[in-house]
Amino acid sequence: MSVAQDLRNLAELDSAIASAQHQRDHLPAASELAAVETHLRKIAADFKELSAAKAPVVAQRDELEATRSTLSARLVDLRTKLDASTGGARDLAALSGEIDAVSAKLDDADTQELEILELLEPFEAQEHALRVTGQPLMTQRLELMAAVEAGQAELDDILARHRLGRPALIAALPEDLAATYGRILARVHDTAAVDVVDGRCGGCRIALVPLDLERWHDSGPEAFVGCPECSRLFLHPC
Repeated sequence: MSVAQDLRNLAELDSAIASAQHQRDHLPAASELAAVETHLRKIAADFKELSAAKAPVVAQRDELEATRSTLSARLVDLRTKLDASTGGARDLAALSGEIDAVSAKLDDADTQELEILELLEPFEAQEHALRVTGQPLMTQRLELMAAVEAGQAELDDILARHRLGRPALIAALPEDLAATYGRILARVHDTAAVDVVDGRCGGCRIALVPLDLERWHDSGPEAFVGCPECSRLFLHPC
């Protein structure tokens, strides 16, 4: 096999590797996943902001519930004492008066609780709306994560197979050509040798001046002219 063919084989393999790597790095599912995660982060931020605004009202409700619990327990205790009392009229009147006072406080607490519940309703409605919006996105996120993982695994397998054959292709080249190719590849990251297509470099797509085209046409089968713009080696027709 000629050096020109050996170089072409290596260039085509590196082009396939670069293409597979690009596909792996730009999976459509990964882009969708990023968009979904951005939306979920926005929902989480909205939920956090809503919770912060709701917190003082929740604190009032909790404090009121504690007060109601204390009053209810006191009322039960007083009524039990009244039912079991053997004291005189003055003692009974005192108990009845305290029961009335506690009952009035409990009624006030009930009224305040209704007012607080009305204040909480808009917060709870917004929280519900955020959950309704977020739940399908969470499901979609899991599906997209699985799709990304599967796509990456498939392309990783392709890349591994491609790379497995690369050492033999490098070894087939003359040592100086392999070294030159390696230096160029480290800089361009796809393939270091390309065809000339319609008078343009097949890598950077620059239009070649007549002198460069002439140098390429006149170079021998084992001499490879480099692109004046990107330095990629120009392949010879095989």
